[in-house]
Amino acid sequence: MSRPFHALIALVALSMAGGCRSSDGEVASIAAEEGVTSEYGQIPPSLANALERTHSNLAEERISGIEGLGSPPDPRAFDRLSELLSDGQTDVMCEAAEALSAIESTRVEAEPLLLAASLEEGGRRQSCLLSALAVVGGDLAVDGLSAALNDAEGSESINLIRTLGQIGRVSSAGPVIELLQASDEAVRAAAFEATMSLGPGTQDQVRPLLSSDDPAIRCLATRLLAEWESEADRDQFRRLARHDSNPQVVLCALGALGRLGDTDAVDDLVEALYADTAREQRLAAEGLALARTRVAIEALIRALTHFHDDSTENAAQLALVQIGASALPALREALPNGPPLRRALLAETLGLLNDRTAIPALEQAAMDNDPMVRRAANAALEYMQGQDR
Repeated sequence: MSRPFHALIALVALSMAGGCRSSDGEVASIAAEEGVTSEYGQIPPSLANALERTHSNLAEERISGIEGLGSPPDPRAFDRLSELLSDGQTDVMCEAAEALSAIESTRVEAEPLLLAASLEEGGRRQSCLLSALAVVGGDLAVDGLSAALNDAEGSESINLIRTLGQIGRVSSAGPVIELLQASDEAVRAAAFEATMSLGPGTQDQVRPLLSSDDPAIRCLATRLLAEWESEADRDQFRRLARHDSNPQVVLCALGALGRLGDTDAVDDLVEALYADTAREQRLAAEGLALARTRVAIEALIRALTHFHDDSTENAAQLALVQIGASALPALREALPNGPPLRRALLAETLGLLNDRTAIPALEQAAMDNDPMVRRAANAALEYMQGQDR
């Protein structure tokens, strides 16, 4: 259990980037942007956080002081907020964008302004604008963002994809689903999440990917259709499970069948958890996460200690986090029992899932006789407390 708890957080929170507020890792850019310098080099995180809060509070005061922001809002407020979209202070611009998106009566007018500004900016400024655009976005935003995807790369592409998913119009599915086949793994992951957000209405556009030459794409398509519990694809899943030459696709298909209630498929995945190769074990854990049955969850809990290695990610633990709320009852039930290593890993997992109902059990585990369990429980409680701030 020597691996830091924050390393686990990084493993399960990669898709959460792109929000309006900055993190401790952006201290230097905030300092440069706001004219803050230090002869001692890097600004301490505590000071950086205080500076960020100060700038944010000042920005909020500046926005809230705009005349006419009452209910109903005065047209002059819309004009002033529109001007502030080009403000040099990022916090002010972010607050203005958020305020614009909150005025329901002028959302149609705000949409083209936010779209144009978001395509001109980058980094945190673009993230703020896209967050606001996701609230007001309609066909104009979908068309503009979809067109911009053709030239976007890296983090900008990911931000545009996420915004299309948040807007939630099936009309944006084409360009998003096309990026499920991107060479950049992070772009593919963003496209997967966005397609999930767009919902089952995209099934007909996803199904052709089951025949892709790339096994990773076949597996992605299988996972998407299984998440929507598409009974119409059961035969396709069976075909892939029985005849596909790639073990990754086979285990994805078994997970999809398990999600549809096929107990034999879940049994096959449980057996594969203890296969000879680490890769096959990891793929089996991912398949069980997709199946999401009680048998699958209990098998992953039993396998926690089997997968434990400080130098690698714990495939069973990540699968349980991926399952989420469905796994909570079994995790809480198992926490007081079993070897110390398993209980410590269970405490970590409950912390990562931010399960408030487990707080009493974690507090009890924080007084455990075993130091490994105590450390894990305390780290989980500290992480959960941080989520309240």
